[in-house]
Amino acid sequence: MRKDSLISLSIIVVTLSVYVASASSSRDYVNALRNGAQARITLQVIDTNGIPIDHATVSTGFYRPGPPKQRKVGYTNQEGFYSVEDITLNEMNYQVNKEGFYYTRSDYHWAAKSDPNTSVKDGKWQPWDPVVQVVLRPKLEPVSMYAKSTTVYLPNITEHMGYDLVVGDLVRPYGDGETSDFIFHVVPKIFYGRTGIDITFSNPNDGIQTVFIPQKIKPISEYNFPYNAPSDGYTHSLIEADAKWREIYRQFRHVSSQMNNRDKLPTPWYWTDYAFSITEPRDWQEEINYVFRIRSSKSREGLYGKIYGHFHCVIEGRDKPRIQFTYYLNPTGSRNIEFNVGHNLFKEFSRRMEYDLNIP
Repeated sequence: MRKDSLISLSIIVVTLSVYVASASSSRDYVNALRNGAQARITLQVIDTNGIPIDHATVSTGFYRPGPPKQRKVGYTNQEGFYSVEDITLNEMNYQVNKEGFYYTRSDYHWAAKSDPNTSVKDGKWQPWDPVVQVVLRPKLEPVSMYAKSTTVYLPNITEHMGYDLVVGDLVRPYGDGETSDFIFHVVPKIFYGRTGIDITFSNPNDGIQTVFIPQKIKPISEYNFPYNAPSDGYTHSLIEADAKWREIYRQFRHVSSQMNNRDKLPTPWYWTDYAFSITEPRDWQEEINYVFRIRSSKSREGLYGKIYGHFHCVIEGRDKPRIQFTYYLNPTGSRNIEFNVGHNLFKEFSRRMEYDLNIP
């Protein structure tokens, strides 16, 4: 009887000890979220081949109680490492720059990396000093392009109207354009009951295709497009290109509840183990972009370019369509679509357009 009582008492003591430790850990966690705790992180900066980048500039900011603190700035060592330490409520953000590369920025959240009962120890966020790889994408051969963020006003909804990407205007008689690179056609109830736009092309080998670039995923690179447009895979209609993408996206979109499906989508260059979903995209159009080919012939491959975002079509008043889109056209005939910011072949554009086009 005495032996059984001792065993029961021992179990109670152990249970109480675990409970007290757990309660103490929970209090530390709540206190850290309220008042902050010490955190340390090491970033390893590498290029797309895994080679360390030395003397890269690292700017960090720690989310902390009280007024914002000035960002910390430092440089990577010869092995590409940079360590930083500060008090934070549970997260920090960083941006890494290096001449000859596009910047990369992202966040790190300590509270999201571990169990609340083990995430704070001795006033320090756990894991203590995790090593996070940061990939910088190199600048290869940025080229001058015809780049324009434009709003095209169509005179009616019935005609097929050509748009000249080199001139940046509708073709005559509705504008000063001479070549129908895009042929606009308003299509009522194109999908989900909404009016949309179709684009067709003048030449058999011209066309367009979608490019998947997640907008709700980090890390974020300054340049997320491919360096070169594909040599094939183009469709002769925007509606056809969109239909293919909508079906893929409907099944395997990148949302926080379906991150295990990410390998079933076209893989962006920057997918790593550190990629994470910020918020769920509202629909497929938030993450769609395009590449296109125009002015091709049997003897000429044509000209290549890209569209940032989707084509936005609005009907204003009575049958007055308005189409908004941002395009970049390489006039050299190569498939290079890496834009050299500040080298726009359009010489006259608004301050607002200059801001919109400050993207490679």
